[in-house]
Amino acid sequence: MDIGDLDEVLASLAGADPFSFGDPESVMALERTLGVLTCITSKAVASFDASKEWAVDGAQNATAWLSTRCHLPAAEARRQLRRGRALP
Repeated sequence: MDIGDLDEVLASLAGADPFSFGDPESVMALERTLGVLTCITSKAVASFDASKEWAVDGAQNATAWLSTRCHLPAAEARRQLRRGRALP
């Protein structure tokens, strides 16, 4: 599995009627999935920071790169990086 597979699944879900996911079980499943994706993303951001690949684009640090390239508020980029570093 790769990111492309995830994109396909998310596109399919995004195209569905949102009311079909409005039941308690679906909401809990979506929240669990969001938590897992947040964890994976944070670990990837920490790995990206450690690799210093952000410097290739002339960024001062990973936070600046995320803020510019991913259009994240700097505070959110810092949170992701901090979370990723804290995860085992």
